[in-house]
Amino acid sequence: MTLHLRDFVSNIAAGYETELQGLPGFPVTCTGCLLCGPPSSGKTTLLFNYAAAVAGRGKTAICLLRRDKIEQCSPLPPAGKNLADDAAFELVKLKYVESTEDLLRFAACMHLLPEPPGAILVDDLSEIMGPSSYMPGEVARVLAFLADAANHATNRGLSSSSCTLVVTEQVGSDGPKNLFVYRRWLPVVLTLVPDGADNLLTIHPLTHENQSLDRCLNVQIVLRVQQSAICVSGVK
Repeated sequence: MTLHLRDFVSNIAAGYETELQGLPGFPVTCTGCLLCGPPSSGKTTLLFNYAAAVAGRGKTAICLLRRDKIEQCSPLPPAGKNLADDAAFELVKLKYVESTEDLLRFAACMHLLPEPPGAILVDDLSEIMGPSSYMPGEVARVLAFLADAANHATNRGLSSSSCTLVVTEQVGSDGPKNLFVYRRWLPVVLTLVPDGADNLLTIHPLTHENQSLDRCLNVQIVLRVQQSAICVSGVK
C-alpha cells in the first residue's frame, strides 16, 4: 500500500476532498513513516485513520500500543461513524505491548501469522520502550526488527501491495529525539504543528530534502476538533 497523506485524515470539509484526493502518493520505496507531534495533537487518531484506510482496502492493520493508553485516551472516531458497526474495522487488530521486549518478540514472530498484514502501526514508540528509548542503539534495534517484519510481510503478499510501517512519537519544542535514527527506517516524517486552536499536518523539511517528492506535496493540512472528531478544515 502506497503511503498517501489522504489516508491519515477523515471528516473533510466540503471543497477539500477533491484537493486531497488529487495529491500524489509518496514514492513506492517509502514504506515507512514517522508521525510526530506534541501531546494531545491527534497522533493516535490519525494513526487509526490510517488503519481504517488500510482495512477499507481489505488488508489487515496491526496496531501495537499500550493497553492503559488506549483505555484512558481513545482516538476520536470519524464523524457520524459507529466503529462497532463498521465491518472494515474487523481488520484492525490491536496488539497490546508494554516493553521493548514485547516489540521485539512481536516482530520476530510475525511471520507465523496466517496472512501478512497491510500495515504495522506503533503508537508512541518511546512510551512503549520506556527508559531504553533514550538509547539510540536500542531504538535502532527495535526499528530494524519492525522494518524487517514489514518487509517480510511485503514479500509474502502481492507485489503490488506492500506492508507499511507507521510509528507515532511525542515531541517537544526541540523536535523528535533520535530523528537521525528514525529516518534510517522511516524516510517519510510527518509533523503535527500547533497553530492557534488548530494543528497543521505537514511533511518535515528533511523528507523533502532526501526524497524526490512531487512539489504538490508541499502542503499543510489544517486539522480542527469539531463535534468530537478531528476534521480537515483547510489545505494550505
